[in-house]
Amino acid sequence: MCHCERNELCNQSNGYCSGSCDRGYYMDKCPTKQLVIPGYTLATSSSVDHEYVGNPKKTVDGDFRQRPYIHCLHTARWQKEAWLKIDLRKIYNISYVKFWYRNDSNNPSLPNTRRIQGYTMSLSNTSKTPETCFQHNGNDNLPTIIENNCKGVAENVWIKTNKWFSDGVILEICEVQVYGCSYQESSGPCVRCNQCKAGCKDNGECDESGCKMSGYLPPYCKECKSGKFGKDCTSTCGHCSNDVPCNKVNGSCPENCAPGWKNTSDRKCNQECDNESFGLDCRYNCSGHCDGKVPCNKVDGLCQGGCEVGWINPYCNGTCRGGFYGKNCNRSCGHCLNKESCDHVTGYCPDKLCEPGYKKRKCDKECDNGYFGNNCREACSGHCAGNVPCNKTDGTCPGECADGWIKPRCNETCPNGFYGKNCTFLCGHCLNKRSCDHVTGYCPSGHCEAGYKFNEKKCDEECDAGTFGYYCRGNCSGHCAGNMTCNKTDGICPRGCADGWRDSSCREKCNVGFYGKDCQEECGHCVIPETCHHVNGFCPGQCELGYQGDKCNRECDVNFYGKDCQEECGHCIGPETCHHINGSCPGQCEPGYQGDKCDFKCDNGTFGLRCNFTCAQGCLSVCNKINGTCDQCQYGFVGIFCNITVADVQSEASTAAAAGIGAFMLILVIIVIVLALILARKARQKKEGDIALKERKQASNTEENNIEDRLDNTENHAPVEENTEIEYIVTDNGQKKTLIRIADLGRIIKVFSMEENKKFTEEFKGIPYGEQQHIPCSLAKLQQNMPKNRYKTTFPCMFNMYQIMLLNCSLLIFLECKVSFAIK
Repeated sequence: MCHCERNELCNQSNGYCSGSCDRGYYMDKCPTKQLVIPGYTLATSSSVDHEYVGNPKKTVDGDFRQRPYIHCLHTARWQKEAWLKIDLRKIYNISYVKFWYRNDSNNPSLPNTRRIQGYTMSLSNTSKTPETCFQHNGNDNLPTIIENNCKGVAENVWIKTNKWFSDGVILEICEVQVYGCSYQESSGPCVRCNQCKAGCKDNGECDESGCKMSGYLPPYCKECKSGKFGKDCTSTCGHCSNDVPCNKVNGSCPENCAPGWKNTSDRKCNQECDNESFGLDCRYNCSGHCDGKVPCNKVDGLCQGGCEVGWINPYCNGTCRGGFYGKNCNRSCGHCLNKESCDHVTGYCPDKLCEPGYKKRKCDKECDNGYFGNNCREACSGHCAGNVPCNKTDGTCPGECADGWIKPRCNETCPNGFYGKNCTFLCGHCLNKRSCDHVTGYCPSGHCEAGYKFNEKKCDEECDAGTFGYYCRGNCSGHCAGNMTCNKTDGICPRGCADGWRDSSCREKCNVGFYGKDCQEECGHCVIPETCHHVNGFCPGQCELGYQGDKCNRECDVNFYGKDCQEECGHCIGPETCHHINGSCPGQCEPGYQGDKCDFKCDNGTFGLRCNFTCAQGCLSVCNKINGTCDQCQYGFVGIFCNITVADVQSEASTAAAAGIGAFMLILVIIVIVLALILARKARQKKEGDIALKERKQASNTEENNIEDRLDNTENHAPVEENTEIEYIVTDNGQKKTLIRIADLGRIIKVFSMEENKKFTEEFKGIPYGEQQHIPCSLAKLQQNMPKNRYKTTFPCMFNMYQIMLLNCSLLIFLECKVSFAIK
C-alpha cells in the first residue's frame, strides 16, 4: 500500500511516488509514518525548571510553537546533564527523528540552539541500554528545527546534551516527531505486508503463498469495504458531512466535509484540520492555550481538558484580569514596581522590578534582614546601634548609630579628626596627619608621628628623652661626631659621624672597601672576601698576593713576590725584578733557565739562553744547562764539550811544532781571559740586597758606563777561584764552539797550533760577519750607540751582543770573539 500525496498511485513496478508523500509518511516509497501520538505517547526528562513551566509532556502534545518558552520543555538550571526520553509504548522500526527547539532569541547570531551543540540521540527498549544513533560534532551552528537519521529497533528515543552554558546544561525542546513503521512490517522501506500469509516482496506484493486472511485480494490482500475506495480498495473514504459515503472510485464526498476536516480540491475530506484550526472548512484558529498543549477540538475549537495557566473561558483565549495570574487566574500578583500588573501566566513582575522592600521575580517576598530597596539590591549599613536591622524600604536605622557613625542610615563615618560616640572625641598625632579610626581613635596601621608614643594606639603622648621615631622605639646610634646625641624626631646626628660610620644617623659602617673619616679612605689589598676595618683600615686577615703591611697597601720588596711576599724571584735577566704578585719576569731568563718566572732549568739535552742550544753528541751524560760543558765524554770523544774526536787530535798533533810561537801567545791571552771570567762569575754569585739594588740603579746609565761599572765591581769585590770552568758558549746558527777548561788548556793549544793554525782559522771563519738574520741589530743601529760599535766590519752587531752579555752577567762570548780576532 502506497501513501503518496493526494491519494496518487505509486509506480506499480518499484513502489515509488511521483510527488510527495502523504502526511505522516516518509522516504521514496512513503511507507514510514510519524509515530508520536499526542495524548498517547509519553515523555519524561531530567529535572525541570518550574519557573519556566517546563513540563516534558509539552514535547509530544502536537503544539509546534517555538515561542514563547512556555510552549517548550525547559530543564532545570545548574545541571551537569540534561535529557529527554520519548516513550512510544511499543517497539518500532525507527528511521529518523525530527524536533522543534525554542526559538525566541532576539539575536540571530546567538540562537537558542547554541545550548545543545554536541547533543546525542540514542535508542533503547526495556531489554536494552540506550545505544547512540546520532552524535552532533559540537561545532556547527544548528537550526531551530532539526532532523537526523536515527535507525534501529526500539521503544524509546533519547535526546541528551552536556553542553555547559552560563547557567548550566539545559534542554529547551518544544516538540518531537519520530518516523518509522511497525515492528512486524519488513525492514528497509517498511512496505506494508502484514496481511500476507508468508511474506511480501520488496515492492509490497504478497509472494506466491497469497494473503493471510480471506476477503483480501492479491497481490496486496485488500477488498473494498464500506469506507474504502480506489483500485484494489486500497484507499479510505474521508469525512463527508452527515456521514455520507464517499465515491468508491475516487473517494470524493458528494457534499461538504464534516467540521474538522479540510475541503481540498479533490473533495476527499480525508485531511484533518491542522492543530491550530477547527470548524467547517477549518476556517477558525484554536487559541493554542488548552491545558497540556492538547490541540483544541477540531470540530468546535473547545479545550476539553481546561486551559493553560493564565488563560480562561471554554476556548482558553482570554487572559487573567489585572492583578491575577496562574491556574484558573486564582493567584494575586506581588508588589510590582509602580503597581504594575504581573505576567498573567507566571506571576513575574515586568522587567523583574519590585517595589522597595520586596524581592524575587514575583516580588512576593520581603527583603532579608540586612537588605533594602528595589529588589533588595542594597545592603544595610550594619551600623545601627545594638545591631538592629535597618528599614527594609529606605535603609534608615530606627534608633541611634553605633560609635563612629552618623545618621540617618549610619553609613557615614565621623569627620576627619574625630571619633567615638556621636563623633565628639579628637584624634591624636597620627602619621602624616592622617585621621584616626573613627570608632576607636586608633591611628591607621598603628603609626604615630615621629616623637610621639603609641599610647593605647592613639599617639597622644610625646616620646621620652633619648628616644625618637615611630612609637619612640628608636635609640641614638652612639656614633655621632663628638659623642653628641641624635635628633629626637628622626635620629639624625647634627654634626656628622665618627670615623668609620656613615649615613645621616651614623648607624651604618663604611661601605666595603672604605674606612676612616666620612669613609673616604680606600682599603688596601686584603684577601678576598675580607676587607679592612671600617675605622682604622687594618686588614683582619692576610693580604692579597704581592702586598704587605697592616693595611696591605705596600707592594712586596725588590726580589720578592706572592703570599706574604715570601717567594723569591727567579733568574730574570738584567736589572729588572719579577712581578710582585705572580713572580713573572718582565724580560728574558738567564742562560740555563726557562718559564714565565725563570724558575725552571732547561730540559735535559738543552742549555744556554732560552734553552735554544743542544748538547754535543759526544756527552756521556747530560751537559751543563748553562754553558753546555760535559762531565764525561763517550768513548772516542774528548774536550770539555765532548765534541772533538780522538782521530782529529792525533792528526793535528803533527803540526803542533810549527805553531809554537803562536800557541805561546795564545796561552797568555787565554789565561788573562779565564781569570777575568772567574772574577766575573764570582761577582754574579754574590746576591746581597744592597749590592743588587745598586747594580739595578746603575743599569739606567749608558751602556758603556754600565759595562765598565760591572767590570770594576767584579775586579774589586769578587774573590778569585782557581780551576773554575767556563760557563758560556759561543754559538752561530746552533753550531757548537770549542770552549776550554783550565786542565785541558795545554793540550788544546798544541792541537790548535798544528797544521798552520788550521783550527784557529776555522774558529775565526765561524765568527758572524755582517748582519745575521738571527741576531737583532736594533740597539747597535741607534745613533747614540754607533760610536761604540768598534768592529763594524767583522762584528756589525757587536754592541747588541755586548749589551746582552752584560745583562746576563757574562763576558764569555765577547771575550772569546776578541781572542779569535786577535789570533787572526
